[in-house]
Amino acid sequence: MAIKDETGKRYGRLLVMEYVGRSPGKTKHPRFLCLCDCGKEVVVTGTNLRQNHTTSCGCLREEKKFAALKEWRDTFEPTKEVGKTYGRITVVGFAGWIQPDNAPNRISTWSCSCSCGKQVVKRVDALHDSSSCGCWFSEKIAASARTHGMTGTPTYKSWLKMRERCYSDSYTEKEYYQDLGITVCDRWLESFENFFEDMGERPDGTTLDRIDSNKGYSKDNCRWASGSIQSFNCRMFKNNSSGRTGVYICENGLYKAAIRHNGELITLGRNLSFDETCSLRAAAELKYYGWNKK
Repeated sequence: MAIKDETGKRYGRLLVMEYVGRSPGKTKHPRFLCLCDCGKEVVVTGTNLRQNHTTSCGCLREEKKFAALKEWRDTFEPTKEVGKTYGRITVVGFAGWIQPDNAPNRISTWSCSCSCGKQVVKRVDALHDSSSCGCWFSEKIAASARTHGMTGTPTYKSWLKMRERCYSDSYTEKEYYQDLGITVCDRWLESFENFFEDMGERPDGTTLDRIDSNKGYSKDNCRWASGSIQSFNCRMFKNNSSGRTGVYICENGLYKAAIRHNGELITLGRNLSFDETCSLRAAAELKYYGWNKK
C-alpha cells in the first residue's frame, strides 16, 4: 500500500519533518518525525496527524491542564480564616491571591475589620496576636510623646546632652567629663520628668552649668547660666600649664591672656610676665563677668 507523504505539512503545533517507517505490530501505520513549536521532536503516526488526535508533543495538554488548575485556584475562595480574631482585627472574608516576587507559592489575602472601625486587607502571614490596621503602632508612638510632651524642647535637649557627655562612648570630649569621673545623679538619670521638676524650663540664652566644675550633675550643683558665666566658671583646659584660667605660656616662655565673651575669644595681651597677664585677666573678668574667679 502506498504511503501518503506528509512531509512539510502542519498539524496544530506539529510540523512534519520526514517519514521514519511503519509502526510495529499488525497495524503497520506510517510514522513521521515532527517538530513541535515548543522545540521538542516527536514521532506520530499519519493517522493521528490527519484525524487531529495528536497536535503537539504533549505540551498543549499540559498547558490546558495548568490553565484549568489556575482557573480553579483563582476562583476558589478559602474560608478557614473567616471569623477569626487576631489582636484588634477580625477576618471578614477572602480578598484574593497575590504572587510575591521570587516566591514559589501564592499567598492568600483577607479582608479584615479593625476594632477602631477601619477596614484593611492583610496577607495571611501578617495575621498575628498584635495585628491592627496600624492604629496600635500610632497610639504607641503618640503615648510615648505624651509622656512629658517636651521632646525637642531646649530643656529636653539639655537633659539629653548632659547624659551624652557623661555616658556616651562616642562623645568627642570625654576627657573633660567621663575621664574625670563627672556623672549624673540617679534621680536625673531615672527620668526627664525628675530633671524638669528640679531645674524648671530652660530660660532663653542659657544652658546647663555646673556650679562646681569638679562635681557632677545634680540639683545642688547645677543652674541655668549664660555663656559668659559658663566661660568664667569653666575648668582650665588640659593644655593650660600656667595654673591660672585664661593665662597661657607662649613658646618664648612669656605669657598671654585671653577671655571668652558671648562666644568670642578676646586676646588681652601676649609676651608679658605672669603677673601682668594675671592682672589683665582679672580686670577682664570684672568687666565682662562682674567678679573675679577665685
